[in-house]
Amino acid sequence: MNVKWQTIADFYKDNRNNYPFDLELYEYEIINNLLKDNNIETVKTIGGGPNLDFFIYQTDTNIKECVNIDIYKEYRGFDIVTLQNKYKDLFGYQGKYKFLHEAGKDRPVFGDYYDCIVDDVGPEPRFELDYTLTNPPKIFILVHQRHVEQLPWCFDFDKTMPMQFATKNFCVYSFESQRHLNEYCKVRQTEFRINNRYVPVIQRPNKENEDNNTKNNNIENFNKMFS
Repeated sequence: MNVKWQTIADFYKDNRNNYPFDLELYEYEIINNLLKDNNIETVKTIGGGPNLDFFIYQTDTNIKECVNIDIYKEYRGFDIVTLQNKYKDLFGYQGKYKFLHEAGKDRPVFGDYYDCIVDDVGPEPRFELDYTLTNPPKIFILVHQRHVEQLPWCFDFDKTMPMQFATKNFCVYSFESQRHLNEYCKVRQTEFRINNRYVPVIQRPNKENEDNNTKNNNIENFNKMFS
């Protein structure tokens, strides 16, 4: 077990009510390993806010630069830049970090090249994000946070950039084959069918999916996972 990741896991377990975690521990571990396996050095987050998620999953990676775009200056009454600096120190981030206080629609999602793009905003029409695939990243992560209304877009975007796998809270896209890796967290893999192929769905085991081993091979079953 990676000693640094054990520290992250302990922090997560001890502070579930003290910090705004958007993802589950097994999901942080998946992204952390994706960044390592693909030698990711540059990351853009859209709507990251205080960007706690980034500072967690960048642990022990080769990330040299992160740009975070968010229209808000405060998060739950706290100054976002102050929180970002706090998390930067807390998780020992050594790379460059830039916070752009602007709306995501002001810059196309794939306008400038980054090794990895993490979209915490999503395709809702009111956000007006431009998803024209001008400069495809190695990895694109769409964080839908169980917003079922975004799933049709997620499935449709698979026709533009293949979805490699999904979790409860995000979908991973890439033109290169990607797999999830969990060494610390126990997970369970099922599948669902989109666009005439099966895509893995990675879940945290629970009573329901331990007792039922059938594939989640259609959109209806996939939707139930988020309900």
